[in-house]
Amino acid sequence: MREHLQRIEKTTGHRPKELADQPECPAELSYLWEWFWQLPRSFNFTELFHWSQLTRRNLRAWEAEVLADLQRVWI
Repeated sequence: MREHLQRIEKTTGHRPKELADQPECPAELSYLWEWFWQLPRSFNFTELFHWSQLTRRNLRAWEAEVLADLQRVWI
């Protein structure tokens, strides 16, 4: 979403309000943001576990919590 908004800003020269209100994602956590966008908008921990198995991600408990928190905030 952020990349899409940045393209809009680059194309139009106007900064979308959604972009202005978003803090930068720390580089160390950017992989979690990418993972979040690979998941369905609504998921539970069982689905998250199966996704991690299918994609061969070594998902740690704290990462699952962060992904769940992102889902709660985003939806």
